[in-house]
Amino acid sequence: MEPRLLHIETSGPDCSLALSVGNQCLDSRFEAHADHNAILAIAVGKLLQQQSWTLQTLDAICVDTGPGAYTALRIGIAFAKGLAFASKKPLISINSLQALASASRKEFPEARRHLAIIDARRCDVYYALYEASGAICLPPAFSTLSPEWPFNMDLTPEGCALSGSGTSKWPSCTGFTWPMVLASPLSATLLIDPAVSAFLRGDWETPHSLQPTYLRDPNITQARKKC
Repeated sequence: MEPRLLHIETSGPDCSLALSVGNQCLDSRFEAHADHNAILAIAVGKLLQQQSWTLQTLDAICVDTGPGAYTALRIGIAFAKGLAFASKKPLISINSLQALASASRKEFPEARRHLAIIDARRCDVYYALYEASGAICLPPAFSTLSPEWPFNMDLTPEGCALSGSGTSKWPSCTGFTWPMVLASPLSATLLIDPAVSAFLRGDWETPHSLQPTYLRDPNITQARKKC
């Protein structure tokens, strides 16, 4: 029987959800620049209700564990942990960059390598480099794009596809244009394929073991004193 999964993606300013059976998306919801705290519970309830599902219908709950925005990740992961604890369902963690690279491999099967990059403000990005097979060349890391960056990473336009929100700053920060670019925002639907693979491998987690991928310290500022 194909797994029935709920997918939660809150690694950035957008919030998205999806329900899937096997690799097929049954229904999804995307909220741009959303208040994650305010909409998650309501949106999940509506999504399940539309398919006449309950939490017990699910085989597992999938959540994007980053890298991404610190607070947004915490909200999504805490919510997924709560659902898993209440329903006693396993958790599946999917790395943001892994999900983007998986989508890139489907979009550009001719590419030899796939660079997933997520905007981290200014010319900063979270990135990871994958082979066409899905094997990791360079694990998730934080870096600053520059004109030398593609050369240092041994990247060429003919052999490497780009994906993720960081592609919007690639031309201005590196000075290069790239023919193979998947600029679609990260969404819960992109979690489906890697989540199904993880589920079938038995690569599950518990609310206690699941941890976010931050890659750098949060940018927390001290509140100003009121006069």
